[in-house]
Amino acid sequence: MTRAHRSFPRTRPVVGVLVAAVLGLGIAVSPPTPAQAGPAQFTCLGANGLGSSQGNTPANLMAGRVTIPGFGVTAIGTGHVNFSRLNVGKNPTWQLWFNSLKWLEPFMTAASDGAPGASTYLARADAVLADFRAAYPVSGRSPIGWGTQAASLRAATVACLAKYRSTGNVQGALADHGAFLSSDRNYAGDWNHGLEENIGLLAVGCVADNQAWIDKASGRAHSALVSTIDDQGVFNEQSPGYGPWTITRWRTIDSVLRGCSQPGLPDLDQRLEGLASWLAAATQPDGNLVQIGDTYAEQIRADVAGDYPTTRYVTSQGTQGVVGLPLISIYRAGYVFSRSAWGTGRTFTGATFFSMRFGPRRYAHGHFDHESVTWFARGRPLLADAGHGGYAPGAYRNWIVSAPAHNVLTVPGVTLRTYGVSNLTRSSASPKGEFYEVSDDAGGKVGGAYQGLVRTRGVYLVSGGSAMVVLDRTSTSKLYRTLLAKARFKTVWWHLPAAFTVRSANDSAVVATAGSTQLTVLHVPFPKTPYGKGSTRVYRGSSSPMQGWVSTAQGRRTAAPAIGQSLSTSRSLAVIVPTAVGVKVTARLMPSGTGYRLDLWTGGVYSVVRITAGGTIFS
Repeated sequence: MTRAHRSFPRTRPVVGVLVAAVLGLGIAVSPPTPAQAGPAQFTCLGANGLGSSQGNTPANLMAGRVTIPGFGVTAIGTGHVNFSRLNVGKNPTWQLWFNSLKWLEPFMTAASDGAPGASTYLARADAVLADFRAAYPVSGRSPIGWGTQAASLRAATVACLAKYRSTGNVQGALADHGAFLSSDRNYAGDWNHGLEENIGLLAVGCVADNQAWIDKASGRAHSALVSTIDDQGVFNEQSPGYGPWTITRWRTIDSVLRGCSQPGLPDLDQRLEGLASWLAAATQPDGNLVQIGDTYAEQIRADVAGDYPTTRYVTSQGTQGVVGLPLISIYRAGYVFSRSAWGTGRTFTGATFFSMRFGPRRYAHGHFDHESVTWFARGRPLLADAGHGGYAPGAYRNWIVSAPAHNVLTVPGVTLRTYGVSNLTRSSASPKGEFYEVSDDAGGKVGGAYQGLVRTRGVYLVSGGSAMVVLDRTSTSKLYRTLLAKARFKTVWWHLPAAFTVRSANDSAVVATAGSTQLTVLHVPFPKTPYGKGSTRVYRGSSSPMQGWVSTAQGRRTAAPAIGQSLSTSRSLAVIVPTAVGVKVTARLMPSGTGYRLDLWTGGVYSVVRITAGGTIFS
């Protein structure tokens, strides 16, 4: 997982430890009990998955045993807690949760319940807090102790302790956290890190009855809601996996606002309904969210799914809720989601599903995945994103967010701009199929993401999921002229799920199987421009180069087929066909008028797809 950051840098990747830890470790976070009006009625927000049920009972804590889910038990002793020593060499996610002090919350829960020994528990919490402040004074601005995520979570714990114990140490901690989180210098911006900061600032402001802190957090929250979740329900972090968590945290901040006698967020319900619908559209027929950006292969969490008719529908395979969504959903923020049907039971899981990415520059939990596609048919994923395995820094994390870890055309010899954008330039649908075209031309002299080289991808889905035809074209008219030679060679990547095994591979076709499904990936040359010998390579579990992996959960890395087709031409045509095992698939591209005719044979079935001179694909 990642380091915490004081602010969100717009020009480089930043990832979130807080949500990732919750998602990756399977921590269930209960929503806060609705707070009553008035600062004195602030309701503690809970342990965020570090409570008694995870092993942090008051008895264990008094015995010096702290459990961080996913990392086991840490012995901290029963006296002075040496935070500086304990943090040395630890995983960033462990550091986040340990320094959040959320594991102290069971002490306050015991006090709230009137449990015997509560005063002793509160004294121990006070002493641990004092040890933390001594190790990491706010003036030192240690990134370990005062990363904004840990500080945000810890602020709510300090506020909770302050309800039951008002020592100089606790009041000083309230002042430290209020001053730190109210500073614009430390504000992470309008995404989940900033949202957590506002929750923490509201908590300490509410307990300390500091209206300036309350107003600061409230103003930020009202503004951030509009910029975080757009009017189509898409939130700005470019990862469906973070959507459910985002919903729970917006509910939390609205509860804290109202509990502190502040106005709630006026259109929150409408925007969260929209976000839930976007999550439903991003759900594959197997019930998992499509792995776009930092998303694990998992369903929408139950406490969110059950609250909206669209998410109830997709998580119950159509037996509950209401679908309320079209078969094709296109979102301005950069997503095409298409499916063959909304059904129930087998008709739900038997549908096809397709996604395609475009939109603004990479942000927050997004990847460099513009023009990438995923595909689900015959009851299983066929083309997959390399996925998400957590935030441990290193070569693997760098690769998994990079373009070569996605189903895209790459230019290995040219640096990809981190600020590249792309647009859905055309789309159409008929009973015979669907066509989508995305270009990364930013306009003017800027051109495309590879230093001006423009990539344009057209994708045609033959009705019924029988084939996908992908036309990649490149233009060097806006490329820096000094890079012409380096930009000559391109690679088109296709990533298959780990269940597939490649049975045969040559420069024109790769055949892989998984269970009863066969996937044939054809590289069809244009007339008079054959692909070179050795142009197609298949990787599986390679570390040099890093390629041929998928990650579906935190810390999980599984070898999987990655097909790389190298080319030096300005256009490439791929035909991807799922069938039963053993079916022979072949294709041929021939001139036809000003365009081309693609002849496709799938077993004994012959079909024709046409490509115009302008790149439109239809049948």
